[in-house]
Amino acid sequence: MIKTRSIYDDRHESDGTRILITRIYPRFIKKEHFDEWMLILSPDRDTLHKWKHSKKTEEHWKRFEEKLKSFFERFIKKLGN
Repeated sequence: MIKTRSIYDDRHESDGTRILITRIYPRFIKKEHFDEWMLILSPDRDTLHKWKHSKKTEEHWKRFEEKLKSFFERFIKKLGN
């Protein structure tokens, strides 16, 4: 099961493995707050910039979704080996 939480929330026993998915490292967060930082799962800088400045396009998000889907397929194959 995958759950989402804010990185600023305290750790709980039920958290399991905490994975940080963000392009930009959050301020004031120590590495003890998470187990793994997976930069590859976050949107690229161009997509984030366009989103932040309201210049996002459906094309940008489709590319991001395809990239993410491809990553998960490779990741799941690795888990199976």
